[in-house]
Amino acid sequence: IYVTSLDYLKYSNIKDFYERKREDIAEIPNGVDIDQFNPNIDGKEIKVQYGIENKSVILFVGALDKAHYFKGIEFLLKSFVKIKNGESCLILIGDGDLKNYYMSLAENLGVSDKTLFIGRVSDKELPRYYAASDLLVLPSITKGEAFGLVLIEAMATGKPVIASNLPGVRTIIDDGVNGFLVKPKDVDSLASKMQYLIENKDIREKFGREGRKKVENEYSWEKIVKKLEKVYEEVIYENTFNRWFL
Repeated sequence: IYVTSLDYLKYSNIKDFYERKREDIAEIPNGVDIDQFNPNIDGKEIKVQYGIENKSVILFVGALDKAHYFKGIEFLLKSFVKIKNGESCLILIGDGDLKNYYMSLAENLGVSDKTLFIGRVSDKELPRYYAASDLLVLPSITKGEAFGLVLIEAMATGKPVIASNLPGVRTIIDDGVNGFLVKPKDVDSLASKMQYLIENKDIREKFGREGRKKVENEYSWEKIVKKLEKVYEEVIYENTFNRWFL
């Protein structure tokens, strides 16, 4: 049995199963194409397209529907209000039945003029949006967020990330090394971390380099395949041994 995160499993509703079957469980995380998502992608055209060439760009990628309420977009918008840098903008990529609600919330909060709801973006175009951003935020509020694929996509593109300190999600980020972890629903802490990264280009670049390094070492498809092959080999060896000697 393999799971994307042992940390998530240990805090899930089947944690007792993990204790009983620990030897039968392997951790194989989700992977990312490190060629498709890489630090050399040019995001300039995206910034020109939306007239944000001189702005700091905070990016969110995820579904905007009721099934994904746990993404915490309300808290992201409320945190964005607190950003003191007037030259910042928030880009939200995704669609769903809550999109109009979030757009109304942005208007009520007074940030609709610097919040861009892009809608769905093709897989081919998505890397350019990461490249155009200064940081990615995943402000999830519940364990409905089990991993956070967008985090490793952003890190592969050389971008710093901020995410909620939740089981599974927190295993991706090394707090203070390639990004920041914040308490779920903590608007002030999220705003503070976003503000810090916006104001410190050298830290953003350092976090971006460290994030890329971690993705190459742990989340590239090449590394994922090797982990999977190792599991297969162990299972085959064990079954063969049991057949012949037990």
